[in-house]
Amino acid sequence: MSTRAGVRRLIVVVGVVGVLAALFIFGILRDPTRRDDIPSALLDKQTPNFSMPLFDRYQTEYGNAFSAEAARGKPLIVNFWASWCGPCREEMPVLEASWLEHQNDVLFVGINTQEQSEADARALMNEFSLSYPNGVDESNRINIDFGLFGLPETFFIRSDGTLSYRHSGPLTQEVLDEQLQALLSS
Repeated sequence: MSTRAGVRRLIVVVGVVGVLAALFIFGILRDPTRRDDIPSALLDKQTPNFSMPLFDRYQTEYGNAFSAEAARGKPLIVNFWASWCGPCREEMPVLEASWLEHQNDVLFVGINTQEQSEADARALMNEFSLSYPNGVDESNRINIDFGLFGLPETFFIRSDGTLSYRHSGPLTQEVLDEQLQALLSS
């Protein structure tokens, strides 16, 4: 092997290692809770029409199934969650408190998706005494239609059915209040 070929090979190896090291450092330093910089293709567009069966505990008050089409005309907050998702647990008290405060103005709906155990999902709803309707995305079709990045994820939908805002990661009271205000003033 000639000296030139060896130098070229060394330059390529150093370049590849440098790029991989830069990506590794970026991944370590990036805030894992900030996923909102991934834009939703649905922003300011009509959100997918969906329906899903509700958990038994909500059927007396809300019927057997939830239909997004039937909810048009009122702002809607759609929250995707699963019982195995730690950040989902963090946001549930915030969602429930806001639902109790704003239930006359905004409809909240929880979508249990990618679930491993229906019993675990029921236990989590019981633990946080969730009173807003929650249903099951049995085929994971709803989360695909919404372009879910991960869990939890929350979509703020205007009364005309267009997406106002998408939040990826656990909701804080501050973000929820800000987005509720935007929904109620549009």
